[in-house]
Amino acid sequence: MTTRSVRILCPVLLAALLTTASTRAADPDPSVLSYKLPADFQWKESTEISGLMTVVLSGDPSKPGPYVTRN
Repeated sequence: MTTRSVRILCPVLLAALLTTASTRAADPDPSVLSYKLPADFQWKESTEISGLMTVVLSGDPSKPGPYVTRN
């Protein structure tokens, strides 16, 4: 490399580095990404099997459509 190309390339690389370093990721959209802690779950006894505890994680089992439960 010649001295002239290094003099041109260094500021360009420095500007690219500073531009990418100053950007920051946006906070996730709560409607897309949400979480619950185990203490937030409302466990209930299953109506089908006695002694089995169940919690609805997503959806509504009484309505048509997908839902997720944990037993």
